[in-house]
Amino acid sequence: KMEEKMKAQMLEAAKNNHKEQEKERQRCKSRIQLARRKQIQSALEYGVDKGLATRIKCAELECEALVGAIEKMEHYAQKEIEQLDQQLQSKCDEEIMFQKAQIS
Repeated sequence: KMEEKMKAQMLEAAKNNHKEQEKERQRCKSRIQLARRKQIQSALEYGVDKGLATRIKCAELECEALVGAIEKMEHYAQKEIEQLDQQLQSKCDEEIMFQKAQIS
């Protein structure tokens, strides 16, 4: 029964983590789309020279967005690892207590 509860908790945590990652991907997509629109607008307004500078700036923004997304995903992965580690530790503790009870 405890194992089913733990599985349900792990599944719920994984679902929430996936939702957060999806939200972050959508935010990054929006930032990248905005950067591209600015790039096109600038190229039309100022011609190639200004457009090139804007493309460089947009590329920097895209990189920042991607780095941010990667850092966030690493953070979520670390949280998930810590949670699974805690669950494993408590499961081991339960098993040890059970074995001790069997011996005595």
